[in-house]
Amino acid sequence: MNKTEAFAYKLAMIWQEQMKKEYPNEGFVQLRKKGDPRKSMLFKVCYKLIRETKGFLEPREYRFYILAQIQMMGKMRYCDIHALIEPSVLIGPNAWKRWNWWKQKNEKNMRLLNRNSSDFEVDVEKIKIELQNTKKLIGDDLPELMKNRKLHEWLATGKISPYFIILHPFFEGKDINKLLERDLSIYKITDEVRNIFKDIYIHEQLPPPLCT
Repeated sequence: MNKTEAFAYKLAMIWQEQMKKEYPNEGFVQLRKKGDPRKSMLFKVCYKLIRETKGFLEPREYRFYILAQIQMMGKMRYCDIHALIEPSVLIGPNAWKRWNWWKQKNEKNMRLLNRNSSDFEVDVEKIKIELQNTKKLIGDDLPELMKNRKLHEWLATGKISPYFIILHPFFEGKDINKLLERDLSIYKITDEVRNIFKDIYIHEQLPPPLCT
């Protein structure tokens, strides 16, 4: 397996683990027990999930993303029978909507679980690309974007990097979780991440810190 295939396999294992935990008395789609697991429908969906969400999900967020889909679909009931939960619920526009809704309701739990989770390391290359794209998108318009709440929208939809918000001196000393109505403490800040931010923004004329 290459790196992406290995990651897809790990996501498939997370799917199986969460389905067994949420619905211990029900059957569900699993990886092939014999032969090449890459030929399983579950594996193919997880592989597609990685391609669709590249640049939008942190590696450590995938466990929560999968859990969100399983729990949200479990709440869709008719005559006390929940909707059929198949791996296909992991992909597509509706899956992303379910994820954003679930994430807003469960960010505190995500933060607590992340402290005890070693499933995934920080993907510094991905963070670097996100910060570079964020710089291009925002340009010199940061103060104005805060005034018209465009920054809130872009952060919620994944168009800008949460690491930009956490590390930018514009927000220094401010309660960014309250200011942007998001809990950003789930994101792990390492020295390497700090250095990447400095390298990207070192030559930029930064706006003054946000005042009250």
